[in-house]
Amino acid sequence: FRCGDIRVVLDDPPDRCVLPEGEITFRWHLENAKAGITYNYAILFDKGVDPVDGWIETLAVVGEETEYTKRMSAGWWGGGFQWGIMVESSDGQVCKSNRRTVDAIIEQ
Repeated sequence: FRCGDIRVVLDDPPDRCVLPEGEITFRWHLENAKAGITYNYAILFDKGVDPVDGWIETLAVVGEETEYTKRMSAGWWGGGFQWGIMVESSDGQVCKSNRRTVDAIIEQ
């Protein structure tokens, strides 16, 4: 997803995957980040569709980190979910990523 020259890229987990319950690490990065600008992130989770539409299940503010680990249980997240990133730059720009779908969280 592009926001001006900046592009938010979702790295892991891959789209349309099935994952075992437990700790899952989400990773992303920016392309064309501006020198001298800091970027703060929030990760959005939605059991419905489109986590960046403002109607979400969970939001975690992660600061300048570009990864976040969350314990995901099959009981709550088993039917699948979508996730995305919201980024705010120190120059006042706010951008949202595209979204990725995790099809299911399964019990171990």
